[in-house]
Amino acid sequence: MDGTKLPPFIIFKGTDIGCISCEFTVKRLGYPQDQFYAVQDKAWVDTQVFLDWIIHVWALYAEASMMVLTF
Repeated sequence: MDGTKLPPFIIFKGTDIGCISCEFTVKRLGYPQDQFYAVQDKAWVDTQVFLDWIIHVWALYAEASMMVLTF
């Protein structure tokens, strides 16, 4: 609600052990590392993808917001 934009969380159709998952985690290939990537069989937001978003995107924002409020 404060206008902060969270980093993109991009979901691809695929599996955890497939080529897409491996390719986007290799830094030398040049994909933006300030974005978060996930794969799911049908590229949907299921329970695991949503938990990944909470851990990798929202939790970082929540921690930063809590540090601002405490100081």
